Amino acid sequence: MHASYVELKVKPDQFEAMKNYTDSIEEKIKAVGMKQFLVLDRGDNTCLLIVIYNSAAEQEAAAPIAAEVLGEYTQKFLSEPPERKQVEVLFNY
Repeated sequence: MHASYVELKVKPDQFEAMKNYTDSIEEKIKAVGMKQFLVLDRGDNTCLLIVIYNSAAEQEAAAPIAAEVLGEYTQKFLSEPPERKQVEVLFNY
């Protein structure tokens, strides 16, 4: 398995709007073809986005949609552009 992780630094007044927007584009997010989609609230207007894929090929195939979604988030809600990092998943029980 492979994963993408992204740290999102949300503008202070946009956190709730970002959550609502994410709910509204659920089908678009699911179209990425992932196994799991997690957003962790790290506090202080920072979230960690983790997306799990079955393979590196699926992860690479998702790159254009992921870039589009992250671009929308950057324009609307984030204080700085995020960086999508790709890693191998060692354990997922």
